Amino acid sequence: MRGDAIAAEGAGGGGGRLAALRAAWWPRPGEWLAPVVSAILLALSFPPLHPLLLPFVGLVPFALWLSALDGGAEGRRSAMRGALVFGTVYFGVLFYWILIALIWFTKLAILAYLATLGILMVMSAYFGWTLHRAVNTLRIPLWLALPVVWTALEWSRAHLPSTIAFPWLGLGSSLTGFPELVGMAEIDGEEDLAGNDVARIGKDLAQADGGAGVGLVGHADAVDGLDHARRAQQGVPADRHRRGSGVGLLAREGHLVPALTLGIGDD
Repeated sequence: MRGDAIAAEGAGGGGGRLAALRAAWWPRPGEWLAPVVSAILLALSFPPLHPLLLPFVGLVPFALWLSALDGGAEGRRSAMRGALVFGTVYFGVLFYWILIALIWFTKLAILAYLATLGILMVMSAYFGWTLHRAVNTLRIPLWLALPVVWTALEWSRAHLPSTIAFPWLGLGSSLTGFPELVGMAEIDGEEDLAGNDVARIGKDLAQADGGAGVGLVGHADAVDGLDHARRAQQGVPADRHRRGSGVGLLAREGHLVPALTLGIGDD
């Protein structure tokens, strides 16, 4: 009898903890729409579609939603839950190929996919927490905090310990269908491309907020000019397209080619 009572108490305790976790982390009704919209827009930025506009506007719904949250602890928890939704949809769609490619070899592919998604979801929640704290506690303008925190997220997942590092498909990779826009990756890497993408989002947010953020806007707009200057110095005609980025990204006929390329060719 005593053993049954202990087992029942343990089951009740486990159920109570699960209910508490669900109450704390399950998204509220207002925490779904904007994160899901941003996640879908960014996921559609990549091949085979990768339309040019989406990488530059994809995070706007999430950023505007987060900026409207309460600045206190409850708002920060809401930001984390919304970022969890964002990360689940965005990374779940973006890395579907892990499951598709490996399921033919082993059923453990399901576990590998879920484990990878779990890590990225945790990092997404931390992204939401950090962005909310940067904007509301540190008083960093949203147009500046967003690209900095997003680039830090991508750098962090690319530099996780050993085999759990996950450098694939940063936001800069979405521009591989437009070789003229990714030339700067030769100089400062793919993460800067992602930062520049989000900096342009910051430009839009700054202009909507009355024109603040001229320095960041200047950095974002300067990338194209620096790329043209670099190509002019190398004697590349303005109407010739560069075919690669020098950091393992190669755009060929509008699609990503999974190959390491350090050389740069021309059309």
